[in-house]
Amino acid sequence: CLVLLSLACIASFANTSDGQSDGCKIYDITHTVKNNMPTFGSLLGAKDVIKEFQGQATITGTITVGTHLGTHVDAPSHIFPGLLGQPGFTVDALDLKTLMGSVLVVETPKDKNITSEVMQSLQIPPGTKRVIFKTSNTDNRLMDKGFFVPSYTGFTATGAQWLVLNTNITFVGIDYMSVAVYDEVVRVHTTLLS
Repeated sequence: CLVLLSLACIASFANTSDGQSDGCKIYDITHTVKNNMPTFGSLLGAKDVIKEFQGQATITGTITVGTHLGTHVDAPSHIFPGLLGQPGFTVDALDLKTLMGSVLVVETPKDKNITSEVMQSLQIPPGTKRVIFKTSNTDNRLMDKGFFVPSYTGFTATGAQWLVLNTNITFVGIDYMSVAVYDEVVRVHTTLLS
């Protein structure tokens, strides 16, 4: 099972056999949920996250957002709804060992989607289990926009297929709300989460 993490929240952390930290530094690159934060597929962004209550800004009340907001994890049931309720296929049942540990951060070529050719060119070392892909999405500050940008950089179907067939990667992170390019969301998720 491959876990997809958009805007990965845990990196460069490993435990020793006795359960203690091995001294690696933890980098928290999560995005704070806030008003007008982009939400996948929506031009509206997050609403009602911070409201004024009795003259004071507070975080209370109703949060109106889609589930694809900021830092999140996609489990297999995300793309295969028939797996809902099946052991091990929902976010709450994911093995935390998959999500935690050392991670390789690779920068992809500017303004290029992650195709099979791009994957080959990245020369990811054999045995790598976790990878975060830093793309043009970061340079273009897409997470700072108050709306969803459908022209973001992500995996194409050929890139996803190459990753599955040629690596042992079990964790994929990317710097926007979907690992897949907008026009191939279902195909890429199906390939990666199968």
